[in-house]
Amino acid sequence: MGRFEPTSIEAGIVATADGCDMEKERARLPFQLGRHDIHKFSALAVERVDIGRGEEKPLRITVGMKDPSGTFQIEEILLRKIRGTKFERFVEVYADIKGSERIRFI
Repeated sequence: MGRFEPTSIEAGIVATADGCDMEKERARLPFQLGRHDIHKFSALAVERVDIGRGEEKPLRITVGMKDPSGTFQIEEILLRKIRGTKFERFVEVYADIKGSERIRFI
């Protein structure tokens, strides 16, 4: 996975969209093939990614998950693609974990 510094809002949108591609079906095959690491367990915890209108910023990304291991996907993948871009000021990121309160990341 390469890393680049987006220089436009449009590039930040593309990087953010790529970071949102984390729902559990993305990890199912490697998990079945025997790979058991934090990347796979955290991806399996993510049940949905909802994108909609934000309350404080124009866009809200809410990641629904069955357990807290899914926060690894937000912290290590999604936020790394958003932070430092010109698009960061337009997006809120939340985690909804079953049985827990909503967590705001940015």
